[in-house]
Amino acid sequence: MSSNCNLDLIEYNLEAYINIIKNSPIGICITDKNGFFEYVNPKYCELYGYNKEELLGEHFSLVTTKRNKKKLTDLHDKFINDSTEIEGEWEVIDKEGKHMVILANAAKILGQDCEARKVTYVIDITEKKKFEWELQEKYSELQESTEEIKAMNQELEEKQEEIMKKNQKLNENIAKAKKLHKNLLPKKLPKIDNLDIDVYYKPAQQLGGDFYNLIEIEGYLLFYVVDITGHGIDGALLNVFVRETINSFLHSHSGNNLSSAQILRFLSRKYREEGFPDDYFLCIMLGILNKDTMELTYSNAGIHIPPLLSTAENEISSLTASSLPISSAFDIQSLEIAEDSIKLEPNNSLLVTTDGLIEEVHGEELYGRERLAWLFEEYANLSAQEISQEIKRDFKDFTGDLESQDDITFLIIKYQN
Repeated sequence: MSSNCNLDLIEYNLEAYINIIKNSPIGICITDKNGFFEYVNPKYCELYGYNKEELLGEHFSLVTTKRNKKKLTDLHDKFINDSTEIEGEWEVIDKEGKHMVILANAAKILGQDCEARKVTYVIDITEKKKFEWELQEKYSELQESTEEIKAMNQELEEKQEEIMKKNQKLNENIAKAKKLHKNLLPKKLPKIDNLDIDVYYKPAQQLGGDFYNLIEIEGYLLFYVVDITGHGIDGALLNVFVRETINSFLHSHSGNNLSSAQILRFLSRKYREEGFPDDYFLCIMLGILNKDTMELTYSNAGIHIPPLLSTAENEISSLTASSLPISSAFDIQSLEIAEDSIKLEPNNSLLVTTDGLIEEVHGEELYGRERLAWLFEEYANLSAQEISQEIKRDFKDFTGDLESQDDITFLIIKYQN
């Protein structure tokens, strides 16, 4: 190859390199050994907002922040002297004073004067860094949220453990109260000449608010059916109170002058003395049956389903004497206890029930007092146990084997001559 061809090739390569540098998407500058600009490509000028004439001859610290000026100047001098690695991310400023972040790398070249020059390549990574900062911020927030969630989970686990312990304790108390409630119910029904008796009791929950009792005392059969507003332990404890209070009265007032109204007035007074809350209501129907004369004296405080009486001719009537429930919510003057008496005739049947039976709803249909009265009339000629079975069968047909929504208690007493 001739010397002219070599010169042409050198000139071609030089021109090609210059065009590559001019059109490069990367900002490129050349500074002398003292850090003054000798060359800047168009991208470099665009990046910093200067034209070429404004940069050439100026020190490169023109585009650095005050904070980084000394550090970058020292790095420049060190690089010129020993080519120390200088790649890094730096904060810089453009002509308008706007801060940017660049990724910079450098190479050292020798000029025709054999003096070292520094070629610096820069890329604007401001948006990239902004995204990284935002990502880091979100990550930090996520970390904080994670820690908060961990703390909340820990607190939740502790609360759950506490609830489990309390629930276990509550279940133990319910089991004790259930056992107590069961022990309070009569173990067996009285066996009395000419009287056929049956009772059905089914609580809607583990512990019911209903209660019943039958007591033989000096020629009398005393019976009562109780419905406490509320279920669970409160209802069970109130039933204990009712039982013990009535037993206390009977212990101190034995004889032939037992009065249902007097017993309920005593119960009401003791109830108020105990200071039970106003939202508690004690509903009770209490009867005293003279086993010799078959005269029944009764009082009804709050059982709003009047007891049903079936005659020998299968006619149904109601025992309508009634009073307000026993409760601290009522003024004492308004709690006058009514009392009435009837005489049972042979083949008369008496049905006393709480409201759970007739207020049962299936779909939109109410079981109702009329259905119960019809059923009682239809089977009144049967024994107490058979009447009870028919009521339970009909109720099961009505509910479709579903659990009742309320306690169900009913008592049947039939006078057989």
